[in-house]
Amino acid sequence: MVADPNNGTESRLIAFLSNPASYEHRPSDVRVLQTHASIVAIAGPFVFKVKKPVNFGFLDFSTLDRRHHFCNEEVRLNRRLCAKIYEGVVPIYQDGEHLTFDAVPNVEPAEYAVKMRHLAEAGFLDALIRADSVPSGAIDRIAARLQTFYTAQSPTEDVRMWGSVDRIAISIDENFDQTRAFRGREIPAVIFDHLRWYNDHFLSSKHDQFERRLREQRILNCHGDLRAEHIHFDGDDICIYDCIEFNERFRFIDVASDIAFLAMDLRNLGRSDLASELVLELTSRLDDPLLATMLPFYGSYRAFVRGKVELMKSTEEEVPDVDRSKSRNRAEDFFSLSMDYSVTGGSSAIIAFMGRVGAGKSTVAQRMSDVLGWQRLSSDWTRKKLSGIDPFEHASETHPEVYGEEVTARVYGALAEQAIAASRSPARRSSLIDATFSKRLQRDALRRALEHDDARLYFVETIVSDEAAKARLRKRESDTGVVSDARIGDFDALNARYEPPAPDEVDIIRIRTDDKSIDETVSAVLRDVSRRGTEL
Repeated sequence: MVADPNNGTESRLIAFLSNPASYEHRPSDVRVLQTHASIVAIAGPFVFKVKKPVNFGFLDFSTLDRRHHFCNEEVRLNRRLCAKIYEGVVPIYQDGEHLTFDAVPNVEPAEYAVKMRHLAEAGFLDALIRADSVPSGAIDRIAARLQTFYTAQSPTEDVRMWGSVDRIAISIDENFDQTRAFRGREIPAVIFDHLRWYNDHFLSSKHDQFERRLREQRILNCHGDLRAEHIHFDGDDICIYDCIEFNERFRFIDVASDIAFLAMDLRNLGRSDLASELVLELTSRLDDPLLATMLPFYGSYRAFVRGKVELMKSTEEEVPDVDRSKSRNRAEDFFSLSMDYSVTGGSSAIIAFMGRVGAGKSTVAQRMSDVLGWQRLSSDWTRKKLSGIDPFEHASETHPEVYGEEVTARVYGALAEQAIAASRSPARRSSLIDATFSKRLQRDALRRALEHDDARLYFVETIVSDEAAKARLRKRESDTGVVSDARIGDFDALNARYEPPAPDEVDIIRIRTDDKSIDETVSAVLRDVSRRGTEL
């Protein structure tokens, strides 16, 4: 739609942009795409982008003057990191019933378009990742370009003020206000509530670090939408384009927030290794030792924003059902990634659930797996798989030898091996281990195995009264769908063999499971893990 109804309709503008004859260079064909705020015509070798007359509060293109202004801003700002493709702003005129790029005497433009050179699809970083063909040194080249971009700036007070905790909280609060209606439905309450808590906790506990960011002038006029699909490689040339032009609040940000967006996107694309490389490279290039400390907060924030956008897309009635379903799935992935940052600090983690028989470790571990989307590695499943036994067979009666020391050592070794392999993969996946860890030597073995890894390790000991544990075991007697072989008759013997954590095992979180709901228990564990990670 153009500026006012007398200048035509959105459908007429789309028809005009779709017609190869509308363009002086006469492309062989034109492909028109739409976003919530723009109409984009790909008319090779050029792209023409027209802003829609919409007002979303955070984005206001409602008047022709505003659209003209933001077209010019888009060109000006994007030439900072991608000068070659931005040709300029071209007017569109209305000549009677027709639209044209040709000037019409004594007629003011009816609309404006940003004219860009078309970039080959195969050269975008997200496409390169999906094709497993990221060029050697790609991250180093991105970091070098960003280093030049950031270090060339001397921020004004108008920019710097957006780095204060109060100003940052505006965007955080906006996120939760705009998604509150989804709590308990599309966003599980345990996820929504934890992320709300995490953001508040980080802002309050890291107040000195936020002040230091201001003093060190880390708040700059950034890109604001730095993700893989906005980075293009063409031989030795690299283009970083499509920055945010429509709202200074989203662009006047900490460089850590800008970098976190790309790191988060790389993780979402399954390349956490590239994300880690990016952060390490820019930490060095920018001489910014606090970057890694700030990254989990901003990574979680960025993932939440992407989840919010996808969730809103999934509710738009004009969007086809299949696309709405895809948006819901993508939203779920982004909220899981937001959670992941709050728990792992942007690396990977292994949380080992341990405890006496009947203490509820498997139940909590399974719910944590559901909430975080992490794999759950069970000692009960692993023991029977290694021994070739049906998982639901009561093996302690039919194959008592599988509970001998030799098999048990193999089980714990296999659990550690699987978890460590996941943490070292390009995706840097996190894991939950569900095992009794009844011996100190078993816990120490896992600690030693991770001694030189980046993955964070936490033990969570689930605790209940003897009465509650026995009641759970009695209930298990009639349940044929339980993999664990432990029954009420085993309680005393298994308890006697359990070595409780020693005072020096400070990496163990202790949580009762008989005085709260499962989600309350999971929330307590999440907060304790996040709190410990924030203190690192």
